[in-house]
Amino acid sequence: MTKSHSSDLCDLTYKGYVDGADGYALLYKYQTINEYSLDALRNGYVYFSKPEQLNDPMDPLIDAMLLDNPLLEAMKSKGTKIFCLTEDPLNPAMWGYYGNSAKGMCIGYPVSIGNLLLFQPVQYLDDFNNVGYPECYLLKGSAWAHEKEWRAVIPNPDHKLTQIVKPYSVFLGPNCSTSDALLVKGTLPKSVAVFQKVNSVFMDRRLALALTDVDQLIEHYGELPSNTKFMKDLGTVWSIRQ
Repeated sequence: MTKSHSSDLCDLTYKGYVDGADGYALLYKYQTINEYSLDALRNGYVYFSKPEQLNDPMDPLIDAMLLDNPLLEAMKSKGTKIFCLTEDPLNPAMWGYYGNSAKGMCIGYPVSIGNLLLFQPVQYLDDFNNVGYPECYLLKGSAWAHEKEWRAVIPNPDHKLTQIVKPYSVFLGPNCSTSDALLVKGTLPKSVAVFQKVNSVFMDRRLALALTDVDQLIEHYGELPSNTKFMKDLGTVWSIRQ
């Protein structure tokens, strides 16, 4: 069977990032660990949301969708969907409200940021007067600037889309259980090269987030240690990477 153009592009993007080529970067998706997120990870698809499913009730895109505008009507009729990612996998606030109170996971996807054909960065403003189409797709209030969001917007009636991105890394939250960690481990596709757990640590008298290898943690402790246990052992057992 001949591979599709989108599949070729997805593979090239993954390879470009792994090879360290210019114009590629990792963007991240925080998720709850459940049957739906595990199925998506296992079967290589990502979930695109409707604009009205966005978490900011004042998102200018939601307001724009209510306007009597021929372009927006055409956009709605085509079933336009959105996939949101972030630059930051170590944001405590986002672990809290997107990562199931830090019990979930954060998946890193290589994307092309050089040509901006698919993923584009969100701009954060306080004034949305005269915002129209297509600017409304890439604007949010400045209160959300800490999210460092990027969006892919595709006119497609389906929610589950394959051959868009391929996972490279999976980070487990500080409160992830051993049972969930093993579920994720059993689901990881071959493309995942990095599988680590996030722990909070004190660095230079400041609280920070650090990454440690999941398999090493389980081998050493027999399970995923609590964050308190990890912090107690820090400096005597583990070297960390911020």
